[in-house]
Amino acid sequence: MANLVTTACHPVLGEDWEMLKSEQVQLQARSEHIQMQLDAACCVEQMLGIARTFYQLTGRQLQTYGDLGELYAVAKFGVILHKKRNVAGSDGKMGNHFVEVKTITPAKTAASVRVKRNGNFGKLLIVRVFENFTIEGKMVAKSDLPKGDGDMVTVAWPA
Repeated sequence: MANLVTTACHPVLGEDWEMLKSEQVQLQARSEHIQMQLDAACCVEQMLGIARTFYQLTGRQLQTYGDLGELYAVAKFGVILHKKRNVAGSDGKMGNHFVEVKTITPAKTAASVRVKRNGNFGKLLIVRVFENFTIEGKMVAKSDLPKGDGDMVTVAWPA
């Protein structure tokens, strides 16, 4: 039946049919992206719980906070992570912007991150996991980073 409808409607709607098909594809992609964000949010909550329990049991921090920060970027900001882990200068994309994600862990004494000034990113997302295992993120445009010399720039929390 779907083929009959497609065949029958195409000549009648003309260009409108192509637009409708395009909108359907966009809605499908958006629906899949929303589901990915929901799944990532669930995973972030689970990982925070595991990190809290691990710390309570051992007095040590997990070594997975970078991954947790990237999942938070997906869940909260809609970042689409690169398929390959080692893409130079960014962790993913948000719209037309490459995004670099840096995570401040509960064990870190300084509430700041360091990034390469010439990194291939348009936005920097600083994710902070606090001592009570809550999490927040701040997005900073590369153009708003502190000016100066040198290859690296230090950005303090809150940005």
